[in-house]
Amino acid sequence: MKIYKKARLLYTWAFTNTKTTAAIDITNTCNLKCSHCYWWKEERPAELGDDAMVAFMKDLRSRGMTAAIIYGGEPMLRPGMCEAASRIFDHPLIFTNGRRVLLHSMPSGSCLLTGQERSTTV
Repeated sequence: MKIYKKARLLYTWAFTNTKTTAAIDITNTCNLKCSHCYWWKEERPAELGDDAMVAFMKDLRSRGMTAAIIYGGEPMLRPGMCEAASRIFDHPLIFTNGRRVLLHSMPSGSCLLTGQERSTTV
């Protein structure tokens, strides 16, 4: 069943004009200052608070977004928001540098892409 959902999402994204995926910056903060990264070098607007971020994600979900790409800075600096995204969206993808991965707190099926050599599916 799960592979069917993923195939349907991919088909919808690739062959229709329907938006299925949201890219969300959940934090402006990072625990590293990598020389190749622009994130920490630029000014950013204020972050949404937890309640406002959850409401924003739920609004995106209600508009048909079933997948979310979670960015930051470093999204795992806001583990509660990563957990919320994993509950709200069917297909969460969290980009992280891997320094603060809290695998025990992520719902089953979440995918984390780290700066390490491989991704982890919880």
